[in-house]
Amino acid sequence: MHTRMKDVADQVEEWVRRIYSLATRLDAFRNDTIIIDDLRSVPDSIRKLQQRLNAEDDAAIKTELQDTIGRRQAQFDSLQKLEQTMDRAELQLENTLTALGTVYSQMLLVDAKDVDSSKTQRLRENILDQVNSLNDVLSTMDEVYAAGDQIARTKSNLGAKAR
Repeated sequence: MHTRMKDVADQVEEWVRRIYSLATRLDAFRNDTIIIDDLRSVPDSIRKLQQRLNAEDDAAIKTELQDTIGRRQAQFDSLQKLEQTMDRAELQLENTLTALGTVYSQMLLVDAKDVDSSKTQRLRENILDQVNSLNDVLSTMDEVYAAGDQIARTKSNLGAKAR
């Protein structure tokens, strides 16, 4: 019984580490001034570029404007995907915190003299499911951040070329 409860406690500890990791990433996202500024400015930039394209007569400049609009739209699509992923992660965090509270109360109810192994096993499985769910969210966030880093590098390179 002691070993089973130690396993549950270890899983809860891993669960809390994952919650902290997710919360830290969400805070970093919500406080990232570049992303905040881009979410506000990119749609306006696309609109202005589109207006300029509509007024332009030179074919070469039109081609460049269309390419720029396409890159800006791709940037905006990535930003929206990132924002949606973070919104889902925030909901997952809320659900996980609720589940953690439930598990905590269940653990308090567990009395060493009358705990059967099936209750402990279900509790361990519940925790493992939550940890796996958080791992999935963190993996998705890693993928989105990697794409965002690529966009930032491209944006930086384009800015350097423009200078």
